[in-house]
Amino acid sequence: MQKAELRKLYTEKRNALTDAEIQQLSQEISTNILHHFNLSQLTISLFFSIPSKKEIDTATLLQKLLELHCKITVSKSEFTTAEMTHYLYEDEEQLAVSKYGIPEPKYGKIIAPSEIDVVFVPLLGFDKKGYRVGYGKGFYDRFLAQCKKDCVFIGLSFFDEAVVIDEVHSNDIPLHYCVTPTSVYSF
Repeated sequence: MQKAELRKLYTEKRNALTDAEIQQLSQEISTNILHHFNLSQLTISLFFSIPSKKEIDTATLLQKLLELHCKITVSKSEFTTAEMTHYLYEDEEQLAVSKYGIPEPKYGKIIAPSEIDVVFVPLLGFDKKGYRVGYGKGFYDRFLAQCKKDCVFIGLSFFDEAVVIDEVHSNDIPLHYCVTPTSVYSF
């Protein structure tokens, strides 16, 4: 399928989830992550959920990572350049919701992509090779290309089915893993 078709299909599937289902599935994804990966004391890029897009709620995962003494970075998106700048997460007071509905830092210490050990990546769908369908702006592909070679990219998905993506581009960066409520896929 074309990426536009997959975006539409998986947006509809997410929109069909109730708030209770999102919370339950998000909890299962967090549990799966913590059972499969040793993340203690790493520097981790974590996206904060956009509730209007019915994204995976990462609040529980954030708390668990902080308990593991991880350094958490959160991104601020620049829509004119489609680039992201990462800031060290300090607390909720640091965040404000942008005009796009994204919780972003208002201030903080900038963390270079080369300092990040693990990136949790939002997505709509993924294929058997680790390529993903996102929102189509290329923010994450640009960011992942800047990360160090041993940085681990972990996608998070409500759905287990791998899709067929007909249009993988040379600048698309594959994931190393994708975590769902029931599985951890390794690519």
